[in-house]
Amino acid sequence: MDSVPGIIIAVLCLLILGGVVVLIWNALMNDEYQRAQTAINFIENKMNALKGNGESTSFNVQSPCKKADECDWFIFSFSKKEPVGRKPERCYFESCICICKKGNTGQMYDSNKRMLHENVYGKNGICQDLKTGICRKLDIEKVGVASIDASGSPVPYISLRAPLVELVMKKDKDFAQIYYHSDSTNEKIELKYIENQQALI
Repeated sequence: MDSVPGIIIAVLCLLILGGVVVLIWNALMNDEYQRAQTAINFIENKMNALKGNGESTSFNVQSPCKKADECDWFIFSFSKKEPVGRKPERCYFESCICICKKGNTGQMYDSNKRMLHENVYGKNGICQDLKTGICRKLDIEKVGVASIDASGSPVPYISLRAPLVELVMKKDKDFAQIYYHSDSTNEKIELKYIENQQALI
């Protein structure tokens, strides 16, 4: 009986400590989410500023994350005529660009890199979830995104892990493309890959 007050105090302290940890975690997540919104708004404004006659521009986007090695935010794109099941509900009838947080999901794309992985775009995917996916509609038929992964292969997304990510954007009448800025060899691979991906739609 003598130790009961001490146990109660210890339990209360643990509950308070747990609450503080949860509050700090939520604050950090909200901060990341706000920065991701700022990034997607910036990309949208850059896209809308291009006239659509083959004009291009390059610019830097700030990562939503404070720690690069723990950053799981990526840029994805969806074209107007893509199958509805592969698109977030917010993009059903339009092209759009999204920034989504991968978190603990597995592989993002099938091995053939043509089919979007359900953990990213399925009915329970990260771009579907309003807490982990932020999308902006674009008034254009097709939009493609690409970068080069660690193995040197082109992939249809761009990681926002680096503190500043330099992007190149090009816009024609019906097609916009965004790719991670790299040397000219990689740039050619990325552009060709984007065009091949769009040919599948």
